Amino acid sequence: MGIKTFVFIRTLALIHKQMKIFLVFLTIIFNSNLFSQTIEDKTISIGPSLSFQNYEHYKRLILDSPDSHIEYLGGFNFESGYNYKLIVKETKLETTLSYQKELF
Repeated sequence: MGIKTFVFIRTLALIHKQMKIFLVFLTIIFNSNLFSQTIEDKTISIGPSLSFQNYEHYKRLILDSPDSHIEYLGGFNFESGYNYKLIVKETKLETTLSYQKELF
């Protein structure tokens, strides 16, 4: 192994180390508070019957919850006649932009 090979391998190792540092830096930037969201547990109650919602051209049945604006809950099998108390994870986004604010 000559000196040129040793220098080449050393250079590759240095570039590899710099790339690791760069990737860690990018990870820190993208996980900063700029794009953060909070996830918290929330207890909601669901009534014993579904309620109607007027939707564009028809009516649809949605969950009836006095303490939440929930309409649908994936993986939840509703049976009428029972009151439910559920603990769900609620994700809140820190910054939300409307379509108009993004354009102007």
